[in-house]
Amino acid sequence: VLDAAKVSAFKRVEDVDPASLGSLVHPLAKLDPFFQHDVPLLAGDHVTDDAGTGFVHTAPAHGEDDFNAWVSSGRRASDIRDIVSPDGAYQHRDLPQALQGLDIIRTSGKKRGEQGKANPEVIKLLAESGN
Repeated sequence: VLDAAKVSAFKRVEDVDPASLGSLVHPLAKLDPFFQHDVPLLAGDHVTDDAGTGFVHTAPAHGEDDFNAWVSSGRRASDIRDIVSPDGAYQHRDLPQALQGLDIIRTSGKKRGEQGKANPEVIKLLAESGN
């Protein structure tokens, strides 16, 4: 990770307990009311610092590990906003039009299992929002 980020030196200051941080404002909150909610920082056994910082976003509607971290933190499955259709595309009546219907992962054809059209669009929105 350090090589990929072109980091030549660093100093570890201290460990951070994610529970002490609470939550963050969603990085796309300024772009659309759909994203105007806090994102909790949750500890999870699937998150390590050997391939990054040890912190990742949590999207409990998008993956088993994130779902398990959500439920293990005392949150309810019924509180998860379901924004992914059964075929793996963004789908929700309030979702911004730019994301509506974009596949997150290809679920059929020769490119099955590969990244869909949603990730590049999300990255574009993050850049537009200054994140």
